[in-house]
Amino acid sequence: GGLDKHALILTAIVSILVNGFNSASVRYSSDTYMDDVDGIKSTQPFRDYVVPSLLQFAAYIIVSLVSILPLFLVPDLNLAVLYCCVFTLVILLISGYWRASLLDGARWHEGLETAALGLGIILVGTFSGMISHSL
Repeated sequence: GGLDKHALILTAIVSILVNGFNSASVRYSSDTYMDDVDGIKSTQPFRDYVVPSLLQFAAYIIVSLVSILPLFLVPDLNLAVLYCCVFTLVILLISGYWRASLLDGARWHEGLETAALGLGIILVGTFSGMISHSL
């Protein structure tokens, strides 16, 4: 058979939580490691390390949940998955563009590059799913 919508939604939510936690953990580890390398001793480690990590987690969760909204709103599962991919690419394009505008960089270049990296991830996921489904 085809995809089970409830299983797909549950898998997406669990994956978002796991990846959000991973993203926050990497942020925390990177920030503390770079300060250690630079010889910086934080006087407020909660503010300097934990808060940015929690914000990273929250931002990841919010953006990711927006990208899977079609799974809840579109009855046709194949169309919902397609919309999820499109939403994700648009979000990545906007975030890359926005990040470049904050850093006075090449906005369209960064936006398109970020979206292209996301497309690569989507394609790897698609091919992995096709292979595992055929086994």
